[in-house]
Amino acid sequence: MSYLIRNKKSKYAIYVFVCCGVLGCWSIPKEISESLQGGFVALYSRVFPKPELSSSQHSVLDVENLLLKEYITTLKQKFLSKEVSQQQPPLFSEILSPYFQNLIEGRVIYRDPAHWASSCWVDVGKDKGVKKNSPVLSGKVLVGLVDYVGEKQSRVRLITDEGMKPSVIAMRGNIQIWWIQQKINELSCLLEWLPHNYILEKDKYEKLSQLRELSESIQSEGDNQESLRGTLSGVGGPLWKQETMVLRGEGFCFEEGKTLCPEDILVTTGLDGVFPPGLPVAKVSKVIPPRDGACAFNIKAEPLESQISTLSHLFILPPMEFNPNDRPDIFGLLWE
Repeated sequence: MSYLIRNKKSKYAIYVFVCCGVLGCWSIPKEISESLQGGFVALYSRVFPKPELSSSQHSVLDVENLLLKEYITTLKQKFLSKEVSQQQPPLFSEILSPYFQNLIEGRVIYRDPAHWASSCWVDVGKDKGVKKNSPVLSGKVLVGLVDYVGEKQSRVRLITDEGMKPSVIAMRGNIQIWWIQQKINELSCLLEWLPHNYILEKDKYEKLSQLRELSESIQSEGDNQESLRGTLSGVGGPLWKQETMVLRGEGFCFEEGKTLCPEDILVTTGLDGVFPPGLPVAKVSKVIPPRDGACAFNIKAEPLESQISTLSHLFILPPMEFNPNDRPDIFGLLWE
């Protein structure tokens, strides 16, 4: 009997010792625990040394790692391309949907540092069905226009080039909610692709759920409100000029009951014969008051594609097929 009692006491003592040890480990200061971990890792690496790889093995692993990263990037872009083509456009969906069904994906292969904000080259051309004057998107926003088509490459003129003057209209309301939700979805995708060695899996899916709830909780009280119309243009310039990413807006003429405000979204009107209506382009960053006697506002705007200086993959839409030369002779009679 006494033996059983002693055996029970020893078991309880072991349990108490283990519990105290666990609680003690939890209460150890962070600096001490990190130093203990570092010491243990150093001791382990000495006792069980890692076999050294030859230089040839290192080079093979580096190449494989680079190929895997490129493959993952390609998969991401194909996933985004499918998402863009299947998602309903936020504006004028009945007009834009046919355009989005015929997307051509292109990868940026060259960008002249002296004309960084003016143009770039993509790896698709006539062989893939690219045509001149095709609008170019990054994700779901407009970033440029195809102005030259070669056999296997094309040049894209960016909206930050001073020669680009798309006709735009300022809008607020649902389009702003749509844009915020797009940024939340992009953040969710980036978080989902983040490896588990940067964030615990439990924490990752908790944050993803919170972002989903945040996106669903943002509601708009009304429809889109149209404001003033005008044109946008860039300033062009080389890579080292920061102001090349600022857009200038002109010709936003007064209209009764309509105003321009910062954070208004600028979308294409479809009236320039080049870009179809409803493509998001930029957001208003500053409204410049008109001078005495002027009848129009000027603005400064930021491209909705914040990474326009580091573009890598683009989507090319079919052109509008507007021919400015196909019109009557101005010297002909009115009824001809």
